[in-house]
Amino acid sequence: MDAGRRGFLIAEVFRGVFISSLVFLTVTQVPFLSTMMLILVPLPICFFFTKLGRIKGFLVFVFSLSIVGAVEYAVAAQTSITILFSLGALGMVLSEIMKKSLTIGWTISLTAFAGIFIIGAILIYNSILYGKLPWDQIYVYVSSMVQENIKLYGQLDLPSEQMQYIKENSGKIARILTYTFPALSLISLSVIILVNILICRTLFKVAEPASLDFGDLSLWKASDYVVWILIVSGASLLVPLLWIKFTALNFLILCLFIYFLQGIAIIEFFFKKKKAPFYLRFIFYFLIMIQQYLMFFVIAAGLFDLWVDFRKTPTPTKDLNQ
Repeated sequence: MDAGRRGFLIAEVFRGVFISSLVFLTVTQVPFLSTMMLILVPLPICFFFTKLGRIKGFLVFVFSLSIVGAVEYAVAAQTSITILFSLGALGMVLSEIMKKSLTIGWTISLTAFAGIFIIGAILIYNSILYGKLPWDQIYVYVSSMVQENIKLYGQLDLPSEQMQYIKENSGKIARILTYTFPALSLISLSVIILVNILICRTLFKVAEPASLDFGDLSLWKASDYVVWILIVSGASLLVPLLWIKFTALNFLILCLFIYFLQGIAIIEFFFKKKKAPFYLRFIFYFLIMIQQYLMFFVIAAGLFDLWVDFRKTPTPTKDLNQ
């Protein structure tokens, strides 16, 4: 029995390494799928870390990174393995936090802040190694992303005046994005974590490595205290001190993101209530992605839910505040 169990666990480790390596290699070697698959990097690590335990899950992570590193070395690829390490480590952290049976809000928040800690540690390590301050590293990275986007916009046949304006202000855009990097990083990590949690919840129902129940997410509501952070951060933008302005801007962006998620929960609540077909939901979410001004309506719905209470439910199934 013991030999059979060991053989099964070894087979599971190999399967975990194969699936994780496949995801990692898709990110590094298949450009047109890299962005989409990047979001899913934590998924296999989180799943097998939960299913196989800490030691075997960690081995899956290490072996997968080693395979990708060997392939990149063989093909002389320039892609940095740092991103894969960061998101893979995030998968392990997510697995550990999900075992605590916290609310969805706390699970995402704690994992996202752990991700910020990992990124900060990498920036500090690079600072020691290359003698470049973390903020300078961020600015270089953001500037390169801005230039890449300018090249992309150039292929979209945008009006020449608009392209000229973007090029002339590319330095200012890069500086603003650098100053708001903390908030934007937390938002990006939160989205990645949320997507992985939703997929993990489905996988766990099939494979059952752990119980994962956050209740009805369409009833999720942010803490009432968030509105005060929103008000204070908005008012602080008027303070004529640069560091206060950008600190307030970071908090303001985070608050708007939280109310955006609450707005999505409200819309999903009505979709479920009206039993809307999948194609209507798909069209709506697709429109949000391509027409960003719709995000403001979603944010407004989340914010005004404080007073209007769009989802009047007399007996909610679970307290999802946080």
